[in-house]
Amino acid sequence: MADWEEVRKLAADFQKVQLSTAKQKLSERNVIELVTKLVELRMIDVLYTSDGKTYLTQQQLSKEIKDELIVHGGITTGL
Repeated sequence: MADWEEVRKLAADFQKVQLSTAKQKLSERNVIELVTKLVELRMIDVLYTSDGKTYLTQQQLSKEIKDELIVHGGITTGL
């Protein structure tokens, strides 16, 4: 249960930062810790980019692929 409490604390910190002024932001380290913990707990599933510094969800990857196909005339926007 300690893991769950840690996730709750991180989520609360994350929410506080999101609701605060633009001057306050999560550090890169905090974001990495948050994402790592959520992945460990299988609360989210991410894909790592080739540089290892960026995360994508399957939904975001699918959207980006479709957008590129549309831009290059590969599919219509009806998908």
